[in-house]
Amino acid sequence: MKFDWREFGTVQSSRLVCVFVDVLVMAVAYFTAFLFRLDFQEPWWGWERAASSFVAVALSQVFTLALFGCYRLVWRYVSVGDVPRFVGAIGTSTAILVLLRMALPAHVGLRPPYSITFLNSFLAMGGLLGVRLLWRLISEGSCALETVVRGHVRRVLLVGAGATLILPKMPVPGM
Repeated sequence: MKFDWREFGTVQSSRLVCVFVDVLVMAVAYFTAFLFRLDFQEPWWGWERAASSFVAVALSQVFTLALFGCYRLVWRYVSVGDVPRFVGAIGTSTAILVLLRMALPAHVGLRPPYSITFLNSFLAMGGLLGVRLLWRLISEGSCALETVVRGHVRRVLLVGAGATLILPKMPVPGM
């Protein structure tokens, strides 16, 4: 089997796009957490320091998402069964950020406040799952929307039941 560089490049570029979209969602969640926490006012330490603290947040969240295998999933097939993976990743990144807050001295700008960290974890998790489920709805939505709106039903023939149809015919031991 020959290694195909074009296929490898396509897969890697699509993964980079996924990471880029995730970082955008994380940024929106982080600055929304700031706005909610500070009642839509500018922080007293300024937006520059808030943006510099986002670097630590984005790195920890992307690292834990990759560690928990969230980037191995195909967005089109994300389901409810994948939610614990995202909860674990965001929970671990929240723990890392809390430890970072306790470990770094007060003058370092990489320490996000506790309240922002916890609020951001909920917003980021909802945003990350929401973007993936929205993508699934868009990619599969044309068939589902056509069925609901126009009442078109598509008949499907399932082939390949395999040995499952044979099992009930077999005698059960002990009966």
